[in-house]
Amino acid sequence: MHRLWNRIDFAFSSAWQNFWRNAAVSIASVLIVWVVLLALGSLLLVLHSLDQIVALEKTKASAISVYLADTTPLSSAMDFKLHLESDPRVSSVTYVSKDQAMARFRQLPALDPSVIDTLGTNPLPASLDVTVKDIRDLGAIDQEVRTSPLVDKSPATNYEPNVIDKIILLARVAGIAGLVLIIGLTGLSVFIIMLTIRTAIYLRRKEIEV
Repeated sequence: MHRLWNRIDFAFSSAWQNFWRNAAVSIASVLIVWVVLLALGSLLLVLHSLDQIVALEKTKASAISVYLADTTPLSSAMDFKLHLESDPRVSSVTYVSKDQAMARFRQLPALDPSVIDTLGTNPLPASLDVTVKDIRDLGAIDQEVRTSPLVDKSPATNYEPNVIDKIILLARVAGIAGLVLIIGLTGLSVFIIMLTIRTAIYLRRKEIEV
């Protein structure tokens, strides 16, 4: 036990002496490793935050409202709802009545309540809010629901293909950019650490030869 303690003490003493013997190189090595780890950690944090933002936007954009014609009976709307729910691409379907649509409309910011009162009747249609599992299926779902006689024709849905395409592109770019940055920074970290070790060995080559 005493011999083991002496070895540990000798190892720490030697390391401490070598550190101060080449203080400049040692401090530079520690700082470089610290900066690299800090940069890598910061990058991972930024990428995680970006991934969360993209995921949130994808979740918001993964739903469309299918507007029903005013002549659509409630029973037919419920049958249409069940039909959409049976689609394996669909995550959920929610029926929104005309009154619920008006309640949502009233909650819009900067909306003058007097504008609603002047309407007299409720012009908003009932709808089915369809949420898909994969945002890339929205276009196909939109095309299919438009063929139903229960769906209003002006407009049939609130689907905006340009917005969806931009979100899909953003998700791809963010994923590729994150992977490239992680690989690049990891490679740079390994290169800098190896260069630092080689520099330290070169400066202590005489001690090593002895």
